[in-house]
Amino acid sequence: MKGSVPMSVTNCQAHAHEFYGSTSINLGHRHNVRFFTYPVNGGPGDCHFHRFQGITFALNQHFHRFEGYTGPPVYLPDGSHFHMVDDVVDDEPFEFRGQYYKTVEDIPRHRHSFQGRTGPPLGYEPSSW
Repeated sequence: MKGSVPMSVTNCQAHAHEFYGSTSINLGHRHNVRFFTYPVNGGPGDCHFHRFQGITFALNQHFHRFEGYTGPPVYLPDGSHFHMVDDVVDDEPFEFRGQYYKTVEDIPRHRHSFQGRTGPPLGYEPSSW
């Protein structure tokens, strides 16, 4: 019975977060970054983290891979939370060639950093369930 489960357990539901931002400028350009974190169980007052991975995107340019972990949750007065993100992309510029990718040889290897905060939690069950 859900009514008999302690409140701290019911609020530790699996959830994810969205992140959207842009990288630092390097070699005269920047990239956009957008991803959803992997879901984890987390709730009020705990110290959970989320894993993330993805690629940068920009029109008619090369891409970079990235992966990392968010910081711990930053709780807000309304009970929701967000996570800080601070990471650096892989230094290999690549482009897609159909079903595979290829290193772009005429662009020097370089890195971009990106920072920011995730959006609010996504995927919690409504309290009326």
